[in-house]
This record gives sequence, C-alpha cells and structure tokens, in this order.
Amino acid sequence: RLVRALEHARALAPDYGIVSGDLTAIGIRPEFERARELLAPLVGDASRWLVIPGNHDRYTVPSDRAGLYEQSFGAWRRAELALTERRTPYARFFGDL
Repeated sequence: RLVRALEHARALAPDYGIVSGDLTAIGIRPEFERARELLAPLVGDASRWLVIPGNHDRYTVPSDRAGLYEQSFGAWRRAELALTERRTPYARFFGDL
C-alpha cells in the first residue's frame, strides 16, 4: 500500500510535501532504512519536504538516543521549522506558545 501511495503522490508532482511521522513501527534501524529507501525517490529535493517524526519513530529509548531518525531523515527537515534547543517537537507553527 505504501508503495502505491508514494507512486500516486509522485504522479501528483506536489509543490511541497509533508510526511507526518510514524515512518516506522517501533523505531529500529531496519525500519528506518526501509522507510528512507521508499521515500527517497519521492522526496528528491529535500527543500520541498518536511518530514516530522511520529511517536513510533521515537518508540524505543535506545533508538532515540542513537539518533536513528536524524541519521535517516535529518536532512529532510526544514531548518526554519526545526527547534534545535530540544529534541521534540520538531516543528513549531504560528500561534504556538
């Protein structure tokens, strides 16, 4: 299903895309590797995509501490939306306190 959804998204040729997390089930390295493999052809130009981790992408403490999300998708986060002073949330939008 994911492959078909990604093919459909690619065919739409969006100006900007948001992937809103839960790219993994329990946040282990093989899941991140597979998710990146599937998303890479779609994302292409990282400046046109915002990839935000879901709670399952931070599911285990060892994966979180190892920075598996950052290793896989860190380059796809938009710097102007990322909060560097803390690990989560990764994006703050207008109106947040």
